Amino acid sequence: MGIACRPDDAEVPRSIARNPTVRAFRRALLAFLAAAVFAAVVRLRGRGGVPPQGGGWRELSSTELS
Repeated sequence: MGIACRPDDAEVPRSIARNPTVRAFRRALLAFLAAAVFAAVVRLRGRGGVPPQGGGWRELSSTELS
């Protein structure tokens, strides 16, 4: 019977958290979430203002179409 031992560090696969692709994905996800939160705050706290009192749609006559 052999004694179970821990493999050398060279044989241990890199941790998923240290994988550069996973780190880049996490950073991109964090940046996306931060932008979404910022956009939501700006949209919710934006000033409504007064809607325009004039202008809008009107029917065009045939002379205005040509």
